[in-house]
Amino acid sequence: MSSLPAAACASPALCPGPVPTEFQVRSGARNKRFPRLTTLTAERVAKIGYGGLKHGRRLVVAGLGNKLAATFLKVAPRGLALAASARHNAGRY
Repeated sequence: MSSLPAAACASPALCPGPVPTEFQVRSGARNKRFPRLTTLTAERVAKIGYGGLKHGRRLVVAGLGNKLAATFLKVAPRGLALAASARHNAGRY
């Protein structure tokens, strides 16, 4: 049971993908390369997120590349998705 009326608040989940910001530089992140297909500017992600909010979407995935990646993870066999994720994140930590 919700303690708020249905119309009191709207907050979509925003999945931005990689967004290059000063945070990565200041944090000393080792992998500073971002995939071009999935990378958007903070400004673009904000516009996409706001558009999703205005249209009442519960989930907003920013950009075509990120939508394709999310779809791949839904339809790919789990072993293949895990192997792709491990390969992508190798050497990051």
